Amino acid sequence: IVSEAYSPLGTGRLVDLPQVTTIAEKYHKSVPQVLIRWSLEKGFLPLPKSTHENYIKANLDVFDFALTNDEVSELDSLAGVGGTHT
Repeated sequence: IVSEAYSPLGTGRLVDLPQVTTIAEKYHKSVPQVLIRWSLEKGFLPLPKSTHENYIKANLDVFDFALTNDEVSELDSLAGVGGTHT
């Protein structure tokens, strides 16, 4: 059984959080790519939605880096709704 990450970008609110931006800058990736990578590392099947060809291609470019345990833990602590962290 594979769990689906229906909204891997946190309904769009996680993309504005500075914690995620810092991680993205470290890997020279976009914030959505970091969030998709986090989903994969957690064992979820991320299903990001886009109709833009460039975004669709970027969503696939997440297999050339891995998050550290500390980064995964930091992302784990963020809440997708409301853009606040716990």
